[in-house]
Amino acid sequence: MNLQRKCSSTFFKKGNTPWIKGRKIPQASSAAEVEEARPVLRMGLAEFSLVTKTGLDGSSLSTPDCEGRSGNVRLLRPSAATRLADLKDTSFEGTRLVDNARMISTFNQATEHHRRVSPSCLEHLRIADEVKFGLGWKVTLECATCKITTPQYKLYKELETRRPGPNPAAVNVGLGIGLQDTPMGSTRVWTLLPYAPLSEFAMGKHIGDQLSLQGVLIKYVTTDGDSRSASGVDAALKVLHPMWEVKRLADPGHLGQSQFRRCQRATFSDAMFCCKTRERTRKAHTVFSQDVKARCSLVLKKMMETFAGDLTALKKQLPRVLTATIKCYAGDCSNCARYSVVCSGRVNSSWWTRSMFLGTNKISVLNMNESDEHLLQEILKMKLSVEMVDRMKLYTDTQKCEAANRSLSVSLPKNVNYSRNMIGRASSTIHRLNNGPGTSTMSKCAKMGVELCTRVRRSLRQMDAESEYQKQYQKMPAVAKRKLIQHGGRISDLLEYRRKHDSNSDYQKGQLDGVPLHNEHSYS
Repeated sequence: MNLQRKCSSTFFKKGNTPWIKGRKIPQASSAAEVEEARPVLRMGLAEFSLVTKTGLDGSSLSTPDCEGRSGNVRLLRPSAATRLADLKDTSFEGTRLVDNARMISTFNQATEHHRRVSPSCLEHLRIADEVKFGLGWKVTLECATCKITTPQYKLYKELETRRPGPNPAAVNVGLGIGLQDTPMGSTRVWTLLPYAPLSEFAMGKHIGDQLSLQGVLIKYVTTDGDSRSASGVDAALKVLHPMWEVKRLADPGHLGQSQFRRCQRATFSDAMFCCKTRERTRKAHTVFSQDVKARCSLVLKKMMETFAGDLTALKKQLPRVLTATIKCYAGDCSNCARYSVVCSGRVNSSWWTRSMFLGTNKISVLNMNESDEHLLQEILKMKLSVEMVDRMKLYTDTQKCEAANRSLSVSLPKNVNYSRNMIGRASSTIHRLNNGPGTSTMSKCAKMGVELCTRVRRSLRQMDAESEYQKQYQKMPAVAKRKLIQHGGRISDLLEYRRKHDSNSDYQKGQLDGVPLHNEHSYS
């Protein structure tokens, strides 16, 4: 009874007078009157970037005149809606699945619509917007000359149904029927037919759009050798700041891997490694490639510490270091004590003894000819050159990105498709990396309304403390040195084992199953 009385109080009753009855709402008769009545106007991004100039700090703006003097002009920044509209990607490249009859009908209807609205314009139709509908597409066309926009057209055939909502596309229904007789599901189909894959350029542009809307300008972006994310960030920031330039810096770790691969592919002379067999020569070549990579990284690190980041003094000393390194590998350590950085030139403390690769593998001489020295010089220049030092001048790396990728591979393994909760699993992983495992768990439980007891919260806080301690512990110099010594010891033990068992293996396939007396198959 109470519920019925409460509901009936909100119903319309006959005889009630609306509160707006009799009031007149003023309406503008034309678009010109609307513009005149509007007290404030905002510029678009294009006009705003033409009349403003960014200061040296990257955030302040000024409005200089033709002579460069700032006047007393007050401008409103473009609204968020305007900036998002201008930053919207209008590229319609790629392949689309369309119905030919629908496509022809779409352009015919668009042409008739344009002639009816703007008969004096020479039409030049192009795509203004598109919407994906499963495998089908909906498009909106516009004239590049007069900017007239057509209604939205469907480039697929529909199936008439009596159900509420939009009619399904015939191509989507046909795909579902075909999948019923195959072991493939709808999730695997999108692996074969991806929708707008996010490339590295698009990812960088998306990041740049978010930063530009917040008024943040990026000067340097550190990436690996084959990434185009820096170009995407540069393209996004140039929309608001056309004169701004984003420069790419090289990652020392990825550059070292490229140096190792190039040294591994290099064709040195047959007598360079002084080995009797081809297999031993191949192993010595791999060890030498690892040593070149490790030595260049150590040389650059020591020089950064010695010159305290002074690139001018470092680049002045770099040609001498390069020459001394080549002579050291050739057996001449006369200049090592002065210019080699990592080799003292003495017998007990030379690079041949200190190296975890050369010393452990008992490699004490390299018979290099002039061609080998020239080839080695080009390989060393991949890190020990003025040009590459400029690309690594901030000595920043992408280790945090690699760590995030490894953590994501645990929550989102490549062999499993999470079609429903992929975004949630990825967001949970990033939240755990940013806040710690314990704090992240408590925050997510509190958000979901799960109450944790005191003992559980104490254990989660202890988990955070242990995680933070392990991070700091792994960065200690003593720990890093001990790991290198242990790694060298394992390499030495492996080589010693190979020397003692340097014989052909007696392994045979199927040796425990016995040899069949006759062939079990007619085709074998």
